[in-house]
Amino acid sequence: MSTNVSSILAASTSNRLTGLMSNMDVDEIVKNMSQGTISKISKLDQKRQNLEWKQTAYRAVTTSLLNFSNTFLSSSSTTNLSKSSFFKSAVVTSLGSNASAASVTGTIDSVRNFSIGSISRLATTAGVTTAADHKVSSRNVTTGLIDLMNGRDISALEDTSVALTYGSNTYYLNLSEIPLSTKTDDAARAQENAENVVAALNSALKSEGLSDSLAAELGTDGKVTFNEINNAGNELKVEAGSTALLNILGLKTGDIAKDGELTGRNNIKTDSLVKQVTFGESIASGGGTFTFDLDGVKAVINLKDLVNDDGSFKDADMTMKKLTDHINAQLAKSYGAGKVAVSAVDENGSPLTSGATQGKLVFETSSSTSILSVSSGDRGVLGATGAMNMNFGDANRLLVYEPLSSSKSNLNTSLDFSGGKTYSMTVNDTVFEVGSDFIMIDGEKKEFAQGVTINDIMSTINSSDAGVTVKYLSTSDRFSIIANDPGSIGKIDISGELGEALFGKSNTLVGAKQGTDSEMQVSFDGGTTYETITRTSNSFTIDGVNVTLKSTFTSKDVDATAGSGDAITFSAKANADEVVSAIKSMVEKYNEMISEINSAVSTKPIRNRSGGALTYQPLTDEQRKDMSESEISAWEEKAQQGILFADPLLRTLSSDLRFVFSNQVDGVSMNQIGIKAGSTYKDNGKLSFNETMFRKALEEKPDAVAKLFTSNGSVNEDEKGAIAKLGEIMNKYASTSGSKKGSLIQKAGHASSPTSELNNAIFTQIKSLSEQIDTLEKKLISEQDRYYSKFTALEVYLNKMNSQASWLMDQTSS
Repeated sequence: MSTNVSSILAASTSNRLTGLMSNMDVDEIVKNMSQGTISKISKLDQKRQNLEWKQTAYRAVTTSLLNFSNTFLSSSSTTNLSKSSFFKSAVVTSLGSNASAASVTGTIDSVRNFSIGSISRLATTAGVTTAADHKVSSRNVTTGLIDLMNGRDISALEDTSVALTYGSNTYYLNLSEIPLSTKTDDAARAQENAENVVAALNSALKSEGLSDSLAAELGTDGKVTFNEINNAGNELKVEAGSTALLNILGLKTGDIAKDGELTGRNNIKTDSLVKQVTFGESIASGGGTFTFDLDGVKAVINLKDLVNDDGSFKDADMTMKKLTDHINAQLAKSYGAGKVAVSAVDENGSPLTSGATQGKLVFETSSSTSILSVSSGDRGVLGATGAMNMNFGDANRLLVYEPLSSSKSNLNTSLDFSGGKTYSMTVNDTVFEVGSDFIMIDGEKKEFAQGVTINDIMSTINSSDAGVTVKYLSTSDRFSIIANDPGSIGKIDISGELGEALFGKSNTLVGAKQGTDSEMQVSFDGGTTYETITRTSNSFTIDGVNVTLKSTFTSKDVDATAGSGDAITFSAKANADEVVSAIKSMVEKYNEMISEINSAVSTKPIRNRSGGALTYQPLTDEQRKDMSESEISAWEEKAQQGILFADPLLRTLSSDLRFVFSNQVDGVSMNQIGIKAGSTYKDNGKLSFNETMFRKALEEKPDAVAKLFTSNGSVNEDEKGAIAKLGEIMNKYASTSGSKKGSLIQKAGHASSPTSELNNAIFTQIKSLSEQIDTLEKKLISEQDRYYSKFTALEVYLNKMNSQASWLMDQTSS
């Protein structure tokens, strides 16, 4: 955060006369005259840099403490040494002829007398799917009505654009997919078509990131106006555009907005927004292809072979049958004969006569599990104005994001929402009522402006209190319904007209509508007595034993007197490898932390030979100018050496850590289990670890080992466990939560406690120094400006004197 004095000097010298007449180095003179202030700024900047380095050094120590704590003291860590159960964890082996039917984990004590006599039933979760013969979707791809001979209405502005220059940038508004009104009244139809154009313009403005700056509006006179809505005062100009769009709007290249408004000259509420185009003309206008995807394999259908450049058919007697023959041939070439077949039907789904020129195309797969979809298509083929009257994404499965009120949803059961009709369904006592654009849940209404979709229905059910999760399985074209609660708690009960439309009748659903509980016989006394236990899950905990059931079995001889028979018993031994690995890692990290802290405290800064002033101070701006990057880096490394030498806070921390592992509990010491703290001052509490001794202690007296680490000292404060002590130290120095943070964080802040980064002792000092520097920088600018004004006056005076001298010489010579 060094202050650049040269930049301050430059700010002062702008528009100044510097030695033009006097030949003096005015910049250097002014710099020397203001050297007192510059020196004060440099010294304060060096203090600030030292504080920043010190803050970084403190935070490095805090990071070490936090990393250690998160690894060995956190409840979320797999190596949490503060839990006594960690030291007692066991490797448990299932024994007996039915050993594969269950597995358990736990401590040696909890598993020792535990056995499972029989597992008569596993827990199941209620779950059903719709029957295979209940067709959810139509399982085909069907086009809209195709008319080979007669023209159809499309937007005259489809695929047009206008380029607007706004401010210093040019933006391109591209219009596509402009819907046409279906209203029968001429005026209402013209109004809606005009509104659709304006909506398309605003959508294009949004795509260009201009929705907060410009808006298109339709006036009562039918003229379109582009308004600057942010009052930024930027120029708006028509740079270029499609002829059709500019002509219809009544705009010309070069038109400029007046008072923030750019208005077209024409009333667009006319039939000019609509044009007629034939099937052949649409195909000829673009590439003429579209692509199917069958289970990941693409097939490109080329229709351009059927038409001339002017859109007329090459076969003057073109029929729907000939169109299907053409497409079938290309499908067979890509997929093989019969994999996908197309047929022509009338609007009622009946086959067409051979000479028909109007109808729909139906694409069907030979396999009921194959998924066929429209993956892409050229302009003029797909979309609302395309010749095929089908869309990108159409498929032979449910289109779960299409409104149910649209035929595009491909739902096999027709739902008629006309006249405000609604459909109801009850799922586990939760009532759903669905309209074209709303879902009512037990009387609470959720609205969907774009129309209710299958996905909306599934999401609403899944987030409700019905207690089930519904999914659509596209490959099998079935719905899956699974209870959220396990075992006998979970149930599935669906009824109502909508339920039947989506899932079929309740009695046709495949699977269990009611969950079951697991049932088994267990013993806690080594097989002397058994009792029956039921649970809603197959994985659960009983008195410290974590049980996982895998299959059922019956033990013939299990009862209170005959013994365990074929029961599953368990052997357990201490999980020494896991514990040893954790302790070994803990010792390494503890020693690294000790070394880092003591190195910071004991490393001395570099001083001159007399031992007085520091040899390396933070570099000033002037010093940096004459040094390379590598020289600066080497200097700063030396300047930071010993930044925390003899720091009282770290010395206290080091002292607190030194004797953490010099404890004993119930007469057992760390030395006796293989963990020994260094005895000399030079060791600073570093630990050594004897793995052989530790393993032996862990096997022979796991309780004593656990207490040495985890005892809370409630009986005797002097017998507090090492990890319990470390927890107190970590909280004292590095606590990141609560109103009182750890002392290191109070001192220097840390990223793990965001609020502390701007609320710590060093930051307060840095802020104070920065304010002093700001004040001196302003003073320096004022001071130098004052000096420069005097030198400027001198330059002006000398210039006048030179002019007079020249005049006198001219007069004398003449």
